[in-house]
Amino acid sequence: MTIIEKIKAHEKEIQARVLPDELKICPKCGGRSRSFKLHESRDRLFLVIVDFLVKEVWSVLGRWQCPLCHCTSTYYPDYAIPHKRYTKDTILELSKEYVEEQYSTYESVVQNDMETIVYDSKINSPKYECRLRGTTVWWWLSYIGSIKPLISETFSLIKQKDPSSEVFKEIQPVNPRKYRSNKRKKLLQRCIGFLNAEGDFRHLFSNSIFPHFAKQAV
Repeated sequence: MTIIEKIKAHEKEIQARVLPDELKICPKCGGRSRSFKLHESRDRLFLVIVDFLVKEVWSVLGRWQCPLCHCTSTYYPDYAIPHKRYTKDTILELSKEYVEEQYSTYESVVQNDMETIVYDSKINSPKYECRLRGTTVWWWLSYIGSIKPLISETFSLIKQKDPSSEVFKEIQPVNPRKYRSNKRKKLLQRCIGFLNAEGDFRHLFSNSIFPHFAKQAV
C-alpha cells in the first residue's frame, strides 16, 4: 500500500465502524477492553510527499468511547502523529537525514540536486511560495527533541527488552555547523538518539513508538 492508500483504507474502516486492532487500552483510564465504540469522527488534513510533491489528502480520524470510564479519545493510525499534518514516515525520514548526514542543511534535505519538494496546491505560485521550506524540518526536530518523557520511555522499554543494547548509552555527536547554542546541540543529540532508538524499538516490538506513546507524552 502507498501512504495515500493507507489513509483512504483507514477512512473506510472508520466509516464501517471497524475497531482498530491496536485499540485495546484506554489512554484516559488505562483499562483494557475490546468493546470501544465509535463516538464520532472528525476531518483531518494530511500532507503526503509523493515524487517531490506535497499532496493534500483529506481523511477522518475516529474518536472512540471507552466502555469502562466512558471517556472518548482520538485514535491515531500508524501513519499519523498527533498535532502534525505531515505523515510520520516523512517527518522521521527527513529529520533522520538531517541529523545523520554530516554536511546536510535544513534546505538540502527538502531538495535533491536541482529538484525541490513543492506543494502540489501551489505549483503555479512563485517558487518561494510553493516550495517546502527547510524551517519545516527545523520545527520537526524541535518537536522530537522536546518530548523528553517519550525519549526516556523509549530507552527504558528497549533496556527492559534488550539489556545489552547500547543505543541509550551512547552520546551522539553533532556537527558543530548545525548549532549555535548549547541548548540546540543537546536537542539535536536527543533527536539522534531517539531516531536511532526508534529503529531498535521497531525491531524489538514490531511497532513504532509513534503515534500512541507520543500522544501521551505531549
